[in-house]
Amino acid sequence: MKFNYLLLIGFLLLSGCSSVKITTSNNMKKNNVELADEFVVVAFGGPTLEYTNLERFQEIADANIDIIVPGNQSDDGPSNLKALDLAEKAGIRMLTWDKRVCPMAITTEAPIDYEVIQAMTDDYKNHPAFAGYVIRDEPDAGIFPRLAEMRKLYLEKDPAHEPLINLFPSYANNEQLGAKGFQDYLDKFIRIVEPSIVSYDNYALLADSIASPEVKEQREEVYFNDLKVVGETTRKAGIPFWNFILGAGVNCEGKEYLRVPTRAEILWQANTTLAYGARGVCWFCCWTPKVATMPGALALDEEYFDGMINGNGTKNPMYDYISEANAFLRKNGRKFVDWDCAFNARYKNGKIVNGNSPVATPSGDNFDLVIGTFTKGDKRCLIIANASYKRSAEFSLLPAEKFKEVKTVSTIDATFDDEKEVWKLKPGGCAVMECIK
Repeated sequence: MKFNYLLLIGFLLLSGCSSVKITTSNNMKKNNVELADEFVVVAFGGPTLEYTNLERFQEIADANIDIIVPGNQSDDGPSNLKALDLAEKAGIRMLTWDKRVCPMAITTEAPIDYEVIQAMTDDYKNHPAFAGYVIRDEPDAGIFPRLAEMRKLYLEKDPAHEPLINLFPSYANNEQLGAKGFQDYLDKFIRIVEPSIVSYDNYALLADSIASPEVKEQREEVYFNDLKVVGETTRKAGIPFWNFILGAGVNCEGKEYLRVPTRAEILWQANTTLAYGARGVCWFCCWTPKVATMPGALALDEEYFDGMINGNGTKNPMYDYISEANAFLRKNGRKFVDWDCAFNARYKNGKIVNGNSPVATPSGDNFDLVIGTFTKGDKRCLIIANASYKRSAEFSLLPAEKFKEVKTVSTIDATFDDEKEVWKLKPGGCAVMECIK
């Protein structure tokens, strides 16, 4: 999804940390790529050419978005440079997608065009609002060697900006992955491509019309497992990860496939991703993409609706939901950008499912939680997210013996009852806490 429809339009021929203990102050590799040492809020889908103006880019910035991937007709040097100028004025940055990269990034049958890579890096690399290149969405592992070669060429021309590749989620089948499973797919990507950032997408909110409650719950289990697996794998490799999550409805082959998220579902996706230690929380989408089914192209008959902003420029409730979530993400994601997510624990119906929470243990009759334990030297903080978008989580929190109290740092849809000493997180709610010795 996301970038694939652009590839089709441009080219008709082709289509958390678990119990791993982190002992250093920051286990991430240091490098010169701009985005690798930051926490960022990203959104796919900028305004169409008709609406590419400063007012609309300021509207994106006002939604607490750090980086936009324009798409929506901005797909070459002139259109991207115009958008970059507007992004600079609005105080945001851009990851550019350029259709010139498509042939060589889609198939190994097309030769790598060195002159095109040189031209693209020359076009963008010195612009103040430029953040990096999008070169491929959802590749199979068979093309990883080609993407590795392309990535090196980009970085030779422009060592400051990442050539970003966004991966499949684990609900892609092994044929799509080109691997023996999701873990094998991730391992091959990291080993062969050597990325500075691992980006993937997972859209967990299946439409009611196509999925039973049991099937929807299975998809949500996959969502949490992907966060766990990607978090563990990237931290072992010492690189950050980004997660693209759902901010619009999707029809597939004429039927609703993914539902439009509610406010609670927006917070649920954002805050659980934050608790698992992601360095990038990414929304699909900002401006709802224009999509046409292309005769002769590989099947990707998808229609998108009710994103933050419609194709005609009108806002949906999603704009306010995501703006609110982004403000919380930026405040707390930036706070922990130089901390380690040393442990993750997930609780369901009051019982631990996987991972470990060594600093503080929740207790109660029934709750769903994700607890991320973040470390920096001898400091400890917790990000506790309600792992349900349907019901509140009520629990007490028992700190380990060496900690005398847990101090509240930041909350969204979360309250503490002093009399009962019980936390209540509304559906999707989150509390950030500091553990005091």
